[in-house]
Amino acid sequence: MLKNNSYWKELLDVHPQLMFIFKVDDQEQAELVLVTKVIEQVLGYKSDEYILKSSTNSIIKEDIDVLIDQIAENSNGFKHNNRLAIQLSTNYNERIELDYTFSITKLKTSNFYHIIVLFNSKLESSKIIAEDKQSNYWNSSDTNERILNRINQAIELDQAIYIIGDKATGKSKILKELCELLIVKDYKKCFSLNEFANNIDLGQENDKLVFIWDDFHKSLIDDQKHLAKLLLNAITKNISFLLVFSSNVSVDRLNEMGKIVPDLYYKLQLQVIPLPPVKFRKDEINRIFANKLVWLKKALDNEKLNYSTELLKFIETYNWPDNFESINNLSKEMLGYIDNNLIELPEMYQDDDSTQGNLFEEIDDEIIPFDEMQRKYLKEVLQKTDGVIYGRRGAAQKLGMRPTTLQSKLKRLGLR
Repeated sequence: MLKNNSYWKELLDVHPQLMFIFKVDDQEQAELVLVTKVIEQVLGYKSDEYILKSSTNSIIKEDIDVLIDQIAENSNGFKHNNRLAIQLSTNYNERIELDYTFSITKLKTSNFYHIIVLFNSKLESSKIIAEDKQSNYWNSSDTNERILNRINQAIELDQAIYIIGDKATGKSKILKELCELLIVKDYKKCFSLNEFANNIDLGQENDKLVFIWDDFHKSLIDDQKHLAKLLLNAITKNISFLLVFSSNVSVDRLNEMGKIVPDLYYKLQLQVIPLPPVKFRKDEINRIFANKLVWLKKALDNEKLNYSTELLKFIETYNWPDNFESINNLSKEMLGYIDNNLIELPEMYQDDDSTQGNLFEEIDDEIIPFDEMQRKYLKEVLQKTDGVIYGRRGAAQKLGMRPTTLQSKLKRLGLR
């Protein structure tokens, strides 16, 4: 294997630019097998350390996954000469942007394809992301556009952001894209608090910073206390900041379990943004499988390749119980069911009854008017909050709405 060949590693390590080499197995899974030594200057990691972290549950693995996704979406045959860009996490708790090109090749001495990624790693061109354009990610689905609107609302109201959703619904991806977007909006740096660093440089007076914390429900109380002190220090230095959390547990539930420090729970004004399960995000599902088909056509050199009618129907009606993990599992399984020009539904899914069915077959004969359904639901919410609308425990906060908007809706429905 390439990463065990000391001759080639020694030869490539003298290359002045940062280079990643991936091996692609027969299941189309890319494994990082070589990183040139210049990575120590660019990202602050040793080569072997970076390779190890790329295969474990870490921020680096998430970066690598995004890189591979970009390569898959931008492949044109097996070469790509236009410059792309990727943001990578450094060992200094920052994120930088690197331009890169890539090629996909099959060595005569190997049965596997390899992806060679060459970065423009001159330190003067490695920069904190500051492009004057908005990522296409936020325009790629209705869910992402809705989330972006809520984020902008939170920024205007000087609120912290709390993204909540089930496992594998894309919370980590949203945080990464948000980091890039906020740097565009004049925030100087974006710090990840998952690997909490004691030496975070808050910068200078009037700077604007972003702190993101993925899987906040797994955080340690001591790290939360450290964050509270860090924020107090930032306020003292007149430094603006935006906090962004993600979790699959509500902040109120964390408080009930004693897993959030009072300084954060009572003092932060949170904009809670719910992230729906994948089964309700049809446009994203369709886009993923459309991109997958484009990739397979190019990889197999077969422009006639298409999904079977049975597989398309399954994709349309499946419940995706494990969200994006379910999509990844089907994507892997269907590689073994390519017959001539058709990709068939894998056998293990043929008797699966986890489909959504027809909506109108599942509702009762008596259809409740929409306003009446809203009225009934809002009554229950108000009962649980003892009629309180404003504040952390108020109905507006729990519903993710502005109090004035909720007041207007209640008045329209005759509840006020």
